[in-house]
Amino acid sequence: MAQHLYKIRGTLDDSLGDSLGNARSRKAGAPIPLYRMVPGAARDGASDEIEVAGDSVVRVELDNGFVLWSRVDDLTREYGALPSRDAGGAWEFSRLAPRRVVSDDRGGERGIVGLGIRVLEFFGINLVEKSARKLGIVFEQKILGDHPPGLYRLDMAGKFHLTPVPKSEAIPAD
Repeated sequence: MAQHLYKIRGTLDDSLGDSLGNARSRKAGAPIPLYRMVPGAARDGASDEIEVAGDSVVRVELDNGFVLWSRVDDLTREYGALPSRDAGGAWEFSRLAPRRVVSDDRGGERGIVGLGIRVLEFFGINLVEKSARKLGIVFEQKILGDHPPGLYRLDMAGKFHLTPVPKSEAIPAD
């Protein structure tokens, strides 16, 4: 199945290697984003566009310091400005506010103000693969318990006890 790509508009931050790459500003082992973008609209002069897969991870840092982690497809669905002809079909972000409109008592409509977005960081992390790997490890550890990796013989007659097969023992082909 082909992955849906999203075009995102903003201004690319070239300080990615300088600010995020040094050990003082990042935790050891933390992933490095593929793109760091200051959000913006075409009408405001934001001219950079990137294409990212819908299942890519995005870190959204708000003006108040709050950080939200999401998938790109979820972020565009919940908070993105719909692509327009002016935007060239690229999604635009400026505030973290749902796209829904609220009606007031007089029958008029008003938008929700939301929180300003300071920066968007896009990571090439496959959450499905990482989750499946982590779940597999947890499941295996639960099943095997204190038994280290290796080949085991299952006692079917007794208590279903696992007995390690010695490495020196020849295993019949049949």
